[in-house]
Amino acid sequence: MNDSDLFQKFCVQQREGTGSWHTVKCAHGAVFDGGSVNRWVQAKHRGTLQFRGALYETDWNSHKLRLQFVTPTETVRVR
Repeated sequence: MNDSDLFQKFCVQQREGTGSWHTVKCAHGAVFDGGSVNRWVQAKHRGTLQFRGALYETDWNSHKLRLQFVTPTETVRVR
């Protein structure tokens, strides 16, 4: 938590192999509380899926969300 931040939103992101990251679901977010996310996903293809969390924030001077940090990536191999 950063005292200069106004609004935080936590999101879960997924990618297949080395593709680009896509947002699976975001919490509603709140002032100084990014929220939590529970989400079931089902693999449609064999291969590697990767997941990570991403925290977005705004500051007092802007209403545009910016990426603050991401969690370490979790990798799942689908057979």
